[in-house]
Amino acid sequence: MSPVETLFLVAVIVAAIGIGILILRDVGDAEERRRREQYLAAVARAHARRRLAGH
Repeated sequence: MSPVETLFLVAVIVAAIGIGILILRDVGDAEERRRREQYLAAVARAHARRRLAGH
């Protein structure tokens, strides 16, 4: 392999790793957001239930 081919291969590998990390981080953010929304919805339901019960 010539030095140019080696450099190109390294650049492709680094780019693939970088894109993979970005995708994983985005998936993690979406998961965290969904969990937070579910928690807030549960809190809102509990609050509404308490209010309906007259407390």
